[in-house]
Amino acid sequence: MRGNSGWHVIQVWVRTIGSTDVYEDWRGTDYFLITSSAGINLGSSRSLSGLRVGNAVTWEANVTGGAGPWEYKFVTYDSVRGWILQQDYSRQNTFTWYPPAGTNAMQVWVRAAGSHTYWERYQDTGYFVVTP
Repeated sequence: MRGNSGWHVIQVWVRTIGSTDVYEDWRGTDYFLITSSAGINLGSSRSLSGLRVGNAVTWEANVTGGAGPWEYKFVTYDSVRGWILQQDYSRQNTFTWYPPAGTNAMQVWVRAAGSHTYWERYQDTGYFVVTP
C-alpha cells in the first residue's frame, strides 16, 4: 500500500465505439487520500498552560495502526511570524521547541517513508499562549 499512499483523483473518459474523438464525455472524482496509517498522536513533554518564554517543549508524534516506517515533519505557528517549517520530513519523531511570547501552535505531518505526498495524517495542538 505504501507505494500508492497519497492524494489521488480518478477520471473516466468515454466515447462511442469506432469514434476517433479523444473522448465524448468524462467524469472525475474529488481528491481522496489513500493511507496505511490509522491515526497519529502528538504529545508534549509538559502542559501547554502556563508556558513562559524560555520554556522548552519536546513534542513526540506516534502513528497508530498501519505499517511503518514513517516520516515526520514539524511546523510551528507564532503570532508574529506565522507558520514556519521547523523540521522537514525525516524519521525523527521528536522535536524540541522554545515557543516565543504570544499565540502559538504546533503541527506534525506524517507520511510513509519514501512517499512523495504532502502528508497522509497530521495532528495539531490548537492555539496556546506563552507569556513573557
